Amino acid sequence: MKQMKIFFLISVILFVVSLTQKTFCIDGVCEARGILNLFTGWLGVIYTKGGSNAWLANPLLILSWFFLTRRPKLALTFSFLAFFFALRFYFQETIIKNEAGMIGKITNYKSGYWFWLSSIVVMVLATFFLIFKGR
Repeated sequence: MKQMKIFFLISVILFVVSLTQKTFCIDGVCEARGILNLFTGWLGVIYTKGGSNAWLANPLLILSWFFLTRRPKLALTFSFLAFFFALRFYFQETIIKNEAGMIGKITNYKSGYWFWLSSIVVMVLATFFLIFKGR
C-alpha cells in the first residue's frame, strides 16, 4: 500500500508541475500554460473544427486517482483512457488558438505537456502494478 501512495504522490506532483509549465506552441508562439489549458481546454471538446478531446484526460486521470485503492481495475481503465486521449493530442496537427475560433498549427510540445503525460503514465503503471502484484 505504501508503494501505491508513492505512485499516487508522484502522479499528482507531476500533474501539478505540468500546470506551471508551458505546454505547446501554436504557429510558433509558445504561451499556453498547463493551468490555462486545464481551465479552458474543455471548450475544445465541444468544437469539432480544430477542437481537441485531449482535455478529457484530466477528469479521467482524477477518476483513476480516486479509484486507485478502491477499485484498481476501474482505475486502470480510467488511467489508460486518459493516456489514450493525452497521447492522441501529440498527433493532433491543429487546435483552436483564440476566442474567435481561429485554427492554428501545433508546432512544438513543451515541458508542461511531457509532465502531464508522465503523470498519466505513472498512473497506468501504478494501477497495472497493483492489479498484477495482487495475483
